Amino acid sequence: MRIFIRPLLFVLTGVFVLTACGGSTAAPATQDNSPADVKIMVGGLNKQIYIPNKLAEILGYFKEQNLNVTLIDEGSGQASEEEVIAGNVDAGSGAFSHVLELQPKGKFMQQVVQFQIAPGEAEMVDATKAGTIKSAADLKGKNLGVTSIGSGTHTISLALLGRAGLSGTDAKFVAVGAGNTFIAAMQQHVIDAGMTTEPTISRLLKTGTGKVLIDLRTPATTRA
Repeated sequence: MRIFIRPLLFVLTGVFVLTACGGSTAAPATQDNSPADVKIMVGGLNKQIYIPNKLAEILGYFKEQNLNVTLIDEGSGQASEEEVIAGNVDAGSGAFSHVLELQPKGKFMQQVVQFQIAPGEAEMVDATKAGTIKSAADLKGKNLGVTSIGSGTHTISLALLGRAGLSGTDAKFVAVGAGNTFIAAMQQHVIDAGMTTEPTISRLLKTGTGKVLIDLRTPATTRA
């Protein structure tokens, strides 16, 4: 997926299924045509951006391909790629940016499925601070929530700071996960703003805890 951040065409996503290049540990189908066992670690099964994993399971698409798939829930997409590299799972569903970051280290992975055409994320701001934080430039000196350091949300946040003329050291990144832990961090004012996805975004809006600062949920708002 491409995030159009002028003037840079930034390649990034949190919604790719990844496999170890040339080294998948998935068991091949047996001669009696019994299903192959495949473990896929997902960077948050409760996140909307990773719904295709669960839909494929529920709708029987894995079975149609003669696969017996086990979906493993993990809070961060970064961890899913690390587990693939370690050989503990056969595939990981996470950010494509991790694939690029691993290549200079001599660790190669291959994208096999793209889920979306927009990041599906939003930079949310603490509603009590929305009056003073009105753009990415206002994030300077602030505590910013991300799923984990090095995660896709962290990479997107760095890109947004760069677009505003800031560096990664101009803000403090705090690993707060997603869902309940992200919401609690904003309610307790541990973070001033943060990058997250649905359904966390809608939950923050419904309770009035947070407001959307930068919307990356659709191609149109991402290009804005």
